[in-house]
Amino acid sequence: MKMNYGEPAGPNLIKDILLDDSQWEYNESAEYELVLGELQADTAYSVSVGAYTAKGDGARSKPQTLCTTLPLPEPPRLSVSPTPVGTAQLQWLPPPSPATPLLGYRLTFGRLDVLPLTVVEFPTKEKSYTAQDIHKGASYVFRLSARNKIGYGEEAAIEVTTPEDVPGGYPENILSEGASASSIRLVWKSVPLIEQNGKIVKYSVQYRDVNGRGGNATGEVVVTVPESSVALEGLSADTVYDVRVRAFTVVGAGPYSPGVQFRTQPLDVEVFATNFRVKAAMKNSVLLTWEIRDKTPSQPFTILYGKGQSVEVDGKQNQKLITGLQPETQYSFLLTNRGNSAGGLQHRVTVTTAPDVLRSKPTLVGKTNADGMLTVQLPPVQTTTTVRGYYVVVVPLKKQRGGKFLKPGDNPDQMNLDELLKEINRTSVSQALRVRRQVPASQSDPRAYVSAHFKILPRSSPR
Repeated sequence: MKMNYGEPAGPNLIKDILLDDSQWEYNESAEYELVLGELQADTAYSVSVGAYTAKGDGARSKPQTLCTTLPLPEPPRLSVSPTPVGTAQLQWLPPPSPATPLLGYRLTFGRLDVLPLTVVEFPTKEKSYTAQDIHKGASYVFRLSARNKIGYGEEAAIEVTTPEDVPGGYPENILSEGASASSIRLVWKSVPLIEQNGKIVKYSVQYRDVNGRGGNATGEVVVTVPESSVALEGLSADTVYDVRVRAFTVVGAGPYSPGVQFRTQPLDVEVFATNFRVKAAMKNSVLLTWEIRDKTPSQPFTILYGKGQSVEVDGKQNQKLITGLQPETQYSFLLTNRGNSAGGLQHRVTVTTAPDVLRSKPTLVGKTNADGMLTVQLPPVQTTTTVRGYYVVVVPLKKQRGGKFLKPGDNPDQMNLDELLKEINRTSVSQALRVRRQVPASQSDPRAYVSAHFKILPRSSPR
């Protein structure tokens, strides 16, 4: 019987539903469940249960009154109109014929490539909104939903792409990563997002001798994206150069940055190391490498970084893993030695550590099977950063006296990744996997190797 607010309404509508034979259990303590469909919203129904045999129906249970809930609102009718002044005008109408009174709206919007999105709530009487700081040459999403006393309903979603323009700003943080008597290596950060006005496609680096001397007084170099560094070659020794950088979209060039001055080295400066660079940047560590000019170095190297931090390296070494860094943070590293630390030649490199893409550890599912394989539950990925690939690295542990195993480090970033990087950078990943798996199992000190490579990380993987 249909009931409204505890009172019978309309004719008696009685429907019998039989439990499916596949659900029957020959057990007096068994519990059964049944889903009743095709009911009306916000309506009370009387439900009772009875058993039957071949001879007929038995007594029914005491009736229970069950109430269905209200339906959620349908999507509002939304329209979005970008304006030439960096805003977007939103207007909407309520859902047609709502079953219950509306209590308000919720708008979620923002750039598709920037998280989190902005959330704004409105009372029922509001029917428009002006979104500020809408950038040129960007894609935006606008999602609007209505709310009743049950909750928010389905969203109306509109995506809008604004037209591109020339960049409104210039590249920032122009730094020198190192200089010789005839070259300077530069690095910079792109135009701030709000001023890019589209996708940056290239940079132009203009340089000039501040004194205007010689045939190498001026020049210009074009750098295509994604690169944001360049080596200016063929410069004059012991000369100050003024450098400016500008960015381009497909529409055209933006303004030049303010000039930054850099000096090449004198010809008589003793070079203690060359090609100081970042070989790998992880979320908590950076692998630095360089080439040693002196075949019998007598002085150790010193690497300065962060807020007054330093580490000393043996003069015969040509690489160093710097640990204990913060994810997605820019660091500048200065390489010098005791003979050159006071005003002599120094090498600088700037790098940003990797984002914290995997914030939890993989877990093992079950035990190793007869084929020597086990299943690994991989952690979820929560990032908007473009990821080229995921690599599963197996690290054989060396057994110590007493039966315990020696861990290579508390953090994967503390491992020596030199050999692994060679594998990952091979032309053929499958070839790299084959080479590593052919290493004899009898060797006394097995090395870590790449076990699997994924473009998209699955939730679990057999290893």
